[in-house]
Amino acid sequence: MAEDEYTVRYDLEAADNWELTKFVFRTTPRYWALHGALILGTSWLAGSIRGLEAGSGAFDLRLALGVLGFMAAFDYLVQRVKSVHRVRRTAGLVGPHELRISPAGLYGKSTDIESHVDWSHIDRVVETDTWIYLFLNRVSAVIVPRSAFATAADRTAFASAAQRWASGL
Repeated sequence: MAEDEYTVRYDLEAADNWELTKFVFRTTPRYWALHGALILGTSWLAGSIRGLEAGSGAFDLRLALGVLGFMAAFDYLVQRVKSVHRVRRTAGLVGPHELRISPAGLYGKSTDIESHVDWSHIDRVVETDTWIYLFLNRVSAVIVPRSAFATAADRTAFASAAQRWASGL
């Protein structure tokens, strides 16, 4: 690979987009708050209803709040699952991809989409055990499987260049 340009080719499946969703959920404080509220709400509901008389105002209020919390969490999870299923039908998000990065930006190509993104629009670059994510915002990213690189050196060079160019250096 040339030092000022890196190209990688790979295939993505809907499950790969689900991995991004799970990563965002695990690493975003907003989602931590939702998860924590669900756990605390469940514990509070279970602990506080014990000993309360059914039909009392406190019991009814806590039961209603607990049910509403469960409904909100369930609705959120349903929406996330639906978004993953929409990915399967969304042109360009699954299937073969080619990504070229250079100091000028990212050039992406899939079966139905070609795009260019300047580095100023890349929020951050994150490398995990299986992925390199080039985040466009807090929850959307270009997904690059680490397995798409022929060698560890190619992967490291790609990730280092992406980090450097995204940070403006």
